Amino acid sequence: MAYKELAKAVTINILDFNYLNQTKNYHSVFHLYEDEERFQLTEALEMHFIELPKLLSKWRRREVNPWENSLVRWLLLLEGSENQEILKTLEEIAMQDPILHQAIAAWEKSVFASHFLMPNAAFESEWADAYGLPFISRVLKVKRIFQVSYKTVLYRLSESLGKSIWGKFQHAYKLKTGKTLSITDEPEALSPDKFQQTPEVLRSLEPDSLSSSHFVEDRLSKLVRKAIERDEITMSRGAEILRLDLEAMREIVSSWV
Repeated sequence: MAYKELAKAVTINILDFNYLNQTKNYHSVFHLYEDEERFQLTEALEMHFIELPKLLSKWRRREVNPWENSLVRWLLLLEGSENQEILKTLEEIAMQDPILHQAIAAWEKSVFASHFLMPNAAFESEWADAYGLPFISRVLKVKRIFQVSYKTVLYRLSESLGKSIWGKFQHAYKLKTGKTLSITDEPEALSPDKFQQTPEVLRSLEPDSLSSSHFVEDRLSKLVRKAIERDEITMSRGAEILRLDLEAMREIVSSWV
């Protein structure tokens, strides 16, 4: 394939912190330019940085209008769960925007499912029991126990840990598997019949994918994590107990949330 036939590469970075101090704009676009004469090298590479705190500041000052700007409305949707004023505005817009209406409806169903299918006490207990596991393994274990989507678990976690939990999961999943999850991907997908059962039935069943050995390993991982966090043992000793090499132990520790 000739160089000129290469597909354009576009990166979109949505940040929940301010990164570019040189501008007050919430959306900045970058290309490659020659240092001295400032001519553009190529249009085949484009980088977008979207800084949500700057957008929210403009929203509060009424400098952006989600009724007129579709990018603004979709970005504000990321903040809707934590801002009732934004959510109310978006629900009004959704009456005229069927795609936005579908997105809000899907989000509300996921939030509802995260509480209906995972009762608070049971969820907190299972999440605590998996305390020592790497983040990906911890999420997927809870997913298997409650037989829900990984997104349902992340929605629940985002309520206490913030929206950054989604990016952390994607990053950790790519490091572990070398793959990026698309919006339709489901790790360790459940068969459709699993979603037809009530929470009471789900809690009375032990998934085939879990055995007693899993729980022994989970308890040991939990004890090792607590000991490392309390400086009672070194990371090297933790790796030795879990029968891991030091590099693998470092990766696990960096993934803890």
